[in-house]
Amino acid sequence: MNAELPVRVVVFASEQLFPALQFLLHAADRFDAALASIHIFHTDDARRSAEPAQRLKDVMQRWGGRQGLDFEIQLTKGGMWPAGVRAVMLDCLEASPSSRWLVNVTGGTKPMSAAATELALAAGLESRRVLYQEIDGRWVELVTGEDGLLDAVPLQPGVDEAVPPADTLERLLPVEELVAAQFSAEHRISTQSLNAFPVDEAVRELIARRWSWAASLDALDPPVRCSGNGDAFERFVGSGLLDSGLRFAHSLKVWDRGPGGKVVREVDLVGCHRGRLVCIDIKLPGAADEQKGTQLADVAELAHSLGGRGALPVALRPGWPQDEGTERLARALGVCLLTQAQAGRLFSAILERIDSGMRPGEAARRAEELLLAHQGQGNTVLSSGRVMEAGMRPERDFLKLTREMERISEQRGEPWVLVELIETEFLIGVRRKALRVTDEKALHKLEAQLHRRLDALSDGRYQFRFQSFPAWIHIQFFPRPGVKVGAITACLRELLG
Repeated sequence: MNAELPVRVVVFASEQLFPALQFLLHAADRFDAALASIHIFHTDDARRSAEPAQRLKDVMQRWGGRQGLDFEIQLTKGGMWPAGVRAVMLDCLEASPSSRWLVNVTGGTKPMSAAATELALAAGLESRRVLYQEIDGRWVELVTGEDGLLDAVPLQPGVDEAVPPADTLERLLPVEELVAAQFSAEHRISTQSLNAFPVDEAVRELIARRWSWAASLDALDPPVRCSGNGDAFERFVGSGLLDSGLRFAHSLKVWDRGPGGKVVREVDLVGCHRGRLVCIDIKLPGAADEQKGTQLADVAELAHSLGGRGALPVALRPGWPQDEGTERLARALGVCLLTQAQAGRLFSAILERIDSGMRPGEAARRAEELLLAHQGQGNTVLSSGRVMEAGMRPERDFLKLTREMERISEQRGEPWVLVELIETEFLIGVRRKALRVTDEKALHKLEAQLHRRLDALSDGRYQFRFQSFPAWIHIQFFPRPGVKVGAITACLRELLG
């Protein structure tokens, strides 16, 4: 390819705008003043082609202006079938034959891509390349083989000058501009910045203050001021991701440009990684824990409307227990669902879905160690313990504690549950059918050991109650002063598993 020739780039506009935008931004960044023109072809379909083409042009004009570049941008309307593509594209190519033509046939319909490939390879151009990006991100160059038939040659990002590096979008464009390009010209986008703080220190405060989010972050040095618990939780998650090397913005809002200027869409945390928009929806326990299917569908739809079909929706719900049916629905919708089961590995779980090669930063790693240790003592994390089934309404006159204890036992895979009742009074429930021993004699021996060991930990000033029922063993007692919860759970795990 003659490096002295001007560079001219061709893309085809479609609803999924990020691939074309990535290619154009890279071309402008890589070839700089050598980029002479950008040619965006579209059909007369307003929503799926013409409007995305105009938004592509607007973004590139603004970006080029900020960089002091002076390339031409042409919008060209043509048909969606081969004859319509050839009619307009041939004029474009023949007008500047002595150029380096880079024709990206990723966008548009399949007939449009086929026609553009055929024409570009057959035209008598001094220098031309036809490029295509697979849905998994791989790039190939389409060429005419020795047998005269079409062939594909793999290309390497960072090696081939025409191929965008994976971080092109997040490196060259703020996330609000990315979302604006994909969403609509009739709306404006706003975000709030995120500042990193020591999330491991925050976890220590959160455990001490029983997951009072705003108060815990306010107690840090320096304090992190938040408008409420939800805002504090969102900033905590965002800070851990920043510490792990990701770029995220907080509280992205989509505003209607019409009278009144209302917010029509909102997402708690949003970022872009390797050309993929990541939208994280966060809810504290008790905040609309019902209608889980509707929530997951809404999270998926919101992410895809802001970042195209390749966007990653993440739903963080530490108040939801692990449930196979809900998880199957989340997978079907393409939503990364994180419940109490993943709460101890919060940052690792998110990173694994975004980029399997990433690991939590130092502060995030230490925070997870604290969360897992606290969880290992039988506690819930990221919440005050209100992990509640949809069927358990707090407005009811009573709580079926045994049913809830059975659910928690099954969720954690342990035959026992430790419940703090009032002040320092504890209740231990042991599910008989979940015990490892089934022989009647062995069961009696196990009960005697359990009675003896827990009685030794109890405060003799108060009654120690050990009750054996057909399905459960219930132990109700006050630990003696100085006995920590960890000693009780260690005893239970030693005897019961």
